[in-house]
Amino acid sequence: MQICKIIFCLSLCACTYSRTTGIVSKPFHVHQNHLGEQEYELQDGECKVSIRGQSTSSWSGSYNLRMQIFNCRDPRVRDSLVSDLLEHISKLGLDIKHLQTIYLGQVSDYPDIALCLATNSLNADFWDKDRGRPVRSLNINQAVETLLRDNCLKREFFSIVRGYFHNLSYLRVEKVSIGKVTELDMAQELLNAGGHSVERVPFDAVIYLMVDDKTHPI
Repeated sequence: MQICKIIFCLSLCACTYSRTTGIVSKPFHVHQNHLGEQEYELQDGECKVSIRGQSTSSWSGSYNLRMQIFNCRDPRVRDSLVSDLLEHISKLGLDIKHLQTIYLGQVSDYPDIALCLATNSLNADFWDKDRGRPVRSLNINQAVETLLRDNCLKREFFSIVRGYFHNLSYLRVEKVSIGKVTELDMAQELLNAGGHSVERVPFDAVIYLMVDDKTHPI
């Protein structure tokens, strides 16, 4: 099983390698969570990236990856950690054609992407800022998928992830959160971008990259 191969290799190794420099980066950590799944982590200061594999089918070898981001305010530090960790995993013989989904956590874990989402909703013709919902036939998940896909997915983070897993061509979101501009941590940025205090914008959602033709292609 490919997931077992990753777990075995990671338990033997202690460092990642930079794709750009080829030199040893910060040490990563491997441990088991409460479900018995192997997690691999890389940290720089307070910013930490965690990835774990989840087998979905013992007979087909299909699997998911679950990525979580902790306390990464600087996207450059986050993206560097993600790149280093995926670089190492990619050298373990992982068969990407069996990968089904990467769970990326909450949009709010990526402050730059959350700001991109909320800011672009202010000028989207399909988003009703007064009511905080789509104005056309889109449901709220589809509207947020469209906002992210059309405006935010060209950011370096998504380029890094899809550079390793190019078969993940679809975006899915769920559990969208809506809030008034002045109630959000990014309120000043939204006001500077032309937002008004009582307008309601999407600022958070659970996000996945998937091999699934039922969702919107990136």
